[in-house]
Amino acid sequence: KKYHVHPAVKGQSVKDFHELRKLDYTASNLKQQVSSIVRAALSRYRFPSIKEFNTLLNTYNIYVDEIKGEQDGRSYQGIVYGAISDKGERVGIPIKSSKIGKDVGWAVLQNKAAEGLRMLHEKPVIPRRIKECIIEAARASGTKDEFIVQLKKRNISVVFRETDKCRIYGTTFVDNESGIVLNGSRLGKAYSSNVFEKLFNDPATDKKALLENMEAGIHSQAIGIPEHSGREKHILPELLQSAAEAINILATGLESQPMSSEEWEDIQNEIIIQRNLNKRNKRKRKKKLQ
Repeated sequence: KKYHVHPAVKGQSVKDFHELRKLDYTASNLKQQVSSIVRAALSRYRFPSIKEFNTLLNTYNIYVDEIKGEQDGRSYQGIVYGAISDKGERVGIPIKSSKIGKDVGWAVLQNKAAEGLRMLHEKPVIPRRIKECIIEAARASGTKDEFIVQLKKRNISVVFRETDKCRIYGTTFVDNESGIVLNGSRLGKAYSSNVFEKLFNDPATDKKALLENMEAGIHSQAIGIPEHSGREKHILPELLQSAAEAINILATGLESQPMSSEEWEDIQNEIIIQRNLNKRNKRKRKKKLQ
């Protein structure tokens, strides 16, 4: 009621519309909108992880959560979808994927993620094109907003995740030409979030050097398993578990898939920042209640 959201009605008829557009969380057909947007996104895009699919859905005011647990000695996995406001706040009642259809459920997302990984491995021309477009856009840009506009001209969208102080801690690219969604760290260290943080928020950064590093990594494999640096053993066990949950590796059966050390670094940074944000929000809520 606070957000004027109409809950999904059990058994209500769902007739999809085929246009991929932002969800209107104030409308009455919430379930229909979620169903249509998720199905349209699944038919149009591939992604290496459910986390990256969630980033894509966020741009259409939808989130996806993976639910897992154990009951009567048997483990289970499930998917829940829901609406978010333009400010990123979750609103309304979450909808189980089973209320929409098996074609948007856990097994399908798991298969789609596997397809996304295969696509990056079998078609290296795709990540190479994305890298080239990123470099061209960065050369033609002086600010983050200009970079976003330049990428759009090349049919690529970029989603930056930032702290309340505008520090970039996550970067996801959506290539509308090939239909792939991937985090910048999958392209290599030269395309990770830390690079874009320096490029757009650090006046002392040597932009020329950053661009040269990007160019040097154009022909490198998008995803690979580098030799372990030894850094992993210094990560707290609970941080490893959080990282696995954050990128849906364990839950999607993709734990055996390759992951670069740069992606681990981005994941760790994102988890730490997110935890700090959560702590800060809890303190704010406590102050309001006092």
